[in-house]
Amino acid sequence: MDFRRVVLLAIGIVLIGILAGIESNAQTTHPDGLIGKPSGWISAGYASVYVERGIPGFDRTRFGAGMVLPATSFFTFDASYALENEDTLYHNYSVGARFRFGDPSKSNSSVNPDGRVARPVLLLAYEGKFPDVETSNYRFYATIETIMPISSRFTFGGGWRYYDEDHPRQVDEFYGILNYFPASYAPGREYENPDGVDGNPSFFLRGGGSSHGFFGQLDIAAPLKPNLTLTLSIRGERIPSPYVRTAILSGRIDYYPGN
Repeated sequence: MDFRRVVLLAIGIVLIGILAGIESNAQTTHPDGLIGKPSGWISAGYASVYVERGIPGFDRTRFGAGMVLPATSFFTFDASYALENEDTLYHNYSVGARFRFGDPSKSNSSVNPDGRVARPVLLLAYEGKFPDVETSNYRFYATIETIMPISSRFTFGGGWRYYDEDHPRQVDEFYGILNYFPASYAPGREYENPDGVDGNPSFFLRGGGSSHGFFGQLDIAAPLKPNLTLTLSIRGERIPSPYVRTAILSGRIDYYPGN
């Protein structure tokens, strides 16, 4: 059994086990939405790729959608699918789980939109990609990420990605995370919008690299009301040799039913 099947089997077993015990109270607020109630998002993005002089660049577009389900106070599952148009059409999918080491809804606790302060969050994800015209040309990568809310306004963290094969345009093998929330939740209104306080932007910064190059990304989330958030994402990638520079702009809409 190859590595991909092992990962998928492990994720499937965990999903079945946890989903079988989903908490019945779907009114408990949570950093990922309401417990037991799925939320969803849609996104669209455009990338412009510049290469060294004498070689034509190209554009890339991407459209995606996903679902997030807080199964219990401690476990959240998510899945997504996206179409990416480059030299050909690519299908991208992902499944993942977040594990929280501390009940984020515990009363009299300091929190920020990522969860309880001083309680780490672990993310595990499996993502695959294959072209529409040649499905046998399949690639995948696995992500391990951890974050730690350190105050009501800041979260630090980092991540690592394992790729099944090396590729010269992979620039995010290792990365750091810094999230900043200018406004704190009022008492009794924690996680009313999981992305922050209504009317106040939240900032999500990450950057890192690999042996091929480096990247930086800034997401600016605007919680408009308890169940709706708009996010603008700006990302840049650079590969020194052979020279490639990529600029990516994308937008996302998150909807939390019942919030």
